[in-house]
Amino acid sequence: MNEQPLVSVILPVYNGEAWLERSLGSLRAQTYPNFECVMVNDGSTDGSRAICAALAEQDPRFRLVDKENGGVSSARNAALAVLRGEWFTFCDQDDAMDPHSLEYAVAMQTAYPDRLVMWGYTRDAADFAAAAEKPLEYELTDGASMLRRHPCGSIFVTIWNKLFQTAAVRAAGLRFDETLGKRDNLGEDKLFMEQYLAARWPEGSPPMVYAATPRYFHYPDNRTSITRTATQRLELTLPDPEPAYADFILKEYRSVRTEMPPRLTDIPPLESIAFARHYTRCFAFGLWCAEQLGEGLPRPLTDGPELAELLDWWKHNRIFNPYYLPYRLRAWRFAARLYQWDELKQAPFFWACRLFRLLLPGWKKNAGE
Repeated sequence: MNEQPLVSVILPVYNGEAWLERSLGSLRAQTYPNFECVMVNDGSTDGSRAICAALAEQDPRFRLVDKENGGVSSARNAALAVLRGEWFTFCDQDDAMDPHSLEYAVAMQTAYPDRLVMWGYTRDAADFAAAAEKPLEYELTDGASMLRRHPCGSIFVTIWNKLFQTAAVRAAGLRFDETLGKRDNLGEDKLFMEQYLAARWPEGSPPMVYAATPRYFHYPDNRTSITRTATQRLELTLPDPEPAYADFILKEYRSVRTEMPPRLTDIPPLESIAFARHYTRCFAFGLWCAEQLGEGLPRPLTDGPELAELLDWWKHNRIFNPYYLPYRLRAWRFAARLYQWDELKQAPFFWACRLFRLLLPGWKKNAGE
C-alpha cells in the first residue's frame, strides 16, 4: 500500500479459522478504501495464519504481524507499535463490521476532529443486516449524557465501536495491560478506555459524536481463547481471599445503583448484562472468601435485596447464568465452589453449566439472542 492509510483496524488472531471468513470478509467489503487492517497472528496452531497470509498477498490493505502466543492484550500492543493510521479501531476475529462502518466513522471524525466517535453494536443478526440499508445519522452529545442514557457504563468498556487517535495514544504511551484479562475479559479494555479518555480529555466528560445504528456485530458466543496465553491457561491460580469482601461488594453495588434507574429490569439487557454478570460473579467471590476465611455465611449478601434484584434480572430477561440456580436454591457452599471451578477453568464448572442449561430450558445464553 503506497497511500498512507487514514484508519487502521487492529485484528488479533488466535486459532480463529472457523470465524475469520466473517470478520475478514466484512473488512474487505468496507466502502471506505483508505484503511489498513493489521492482523496479528498470536501464535495460532490451526490454519489461521495461512488464511491471513493469503489475504495479505492478495490485498495490500491487509498486513500480517506474527508473534508468539501472548494473549489479546499482547497482540493489540504489537499492532499499536506498527499501525500507520491517524486513527484506529478494533475488530474481534469472530465479529463483523457493517460495510459502511469505516466510511461513516471517518465522516463523523472529519466533521468533528476533537470529539470521540462512537457507533452502535448488536448481537442480533437481523438488526445488523438491516443496519446496512440505513443512512448515516448521528448526534452530538457528551460522556455524561451517554452515561445517563446507558447507566451501566458499558459504553466506555467496549473498544471495537470507537475511533482512537493514534497520536494521543503514542504521546501518552498507552498500552493494554498484559496482566489483565486473565479473570475478566473486559478488564484490559476498560483500563485502556479510562486511560485514553483521561489523556485526550483530562478536564472530564468527553465530547462525543454518536451514531446509534448498530454498525458492529458482536457475535453472541464470543469466547475466543486469545484472552489467555498458553502459559496462563496452564498456570491459573486462585486469588487470595479478601476479609469482609461481601460487605465491600454490597457497599459498592449500592453506590453504583444510585446512578441507575430504580428498576434494573428497565434497562435494556444489552446495556445491563455486563453489570449483572459482573456483580453476580462478585457475590460468588464474596461467598468463597467468607468460606475460606471462616467468616460465616454473609447474611446481608445472601438475604439482601441486591442478590434478589440480580436474580430477578436474569429471570426477567431469560438469560442463562451458571450461578443463577445455586443462588435460587440457596446452595451457598455450592455457589462458592462453582466460583472456584470457574476461576480455575476446571472441568466440573463446564459440566455444571451443561447441567444448569438442561434445568433451565428456553433460556438464552446471552443478551440479543
